[in-house]
Amino acid sequence: MSSEEFIPNMRVLLRVLAHLLDGPTTLTKIRAKTKLNHTKYKAYVEWLEDRGIIESVIEKHKARMCLTKEGREVALVLLGYKRKTNTK
Repeated sequence: MSSEEFIPNMRVLLRVLAHLLDGPTTLTKIRAKTKLNHTKYKAYVEWLEDRGIIESVIEKHKARMCLTKEGREVALVLLGYKRKTNTK
């Protein structure tokens, strides 16, 4: 299944994004948190990567996933976080 054919479930997508807001994490931890089987899990990761929402980084010789700058903005909006602004 290509990421163009895949339509994500919003609840699962929000769980993935919420987990990634805490910082870079391994794919195994994301999969455990979302409780997805391997096939569906891969589809979510590919879908998010194809849209520039997440990216893979290497930290301490381990591959980890993290939100891109744009992905962080998307996550904050979708999860309903209020951004702190200095309005006087």
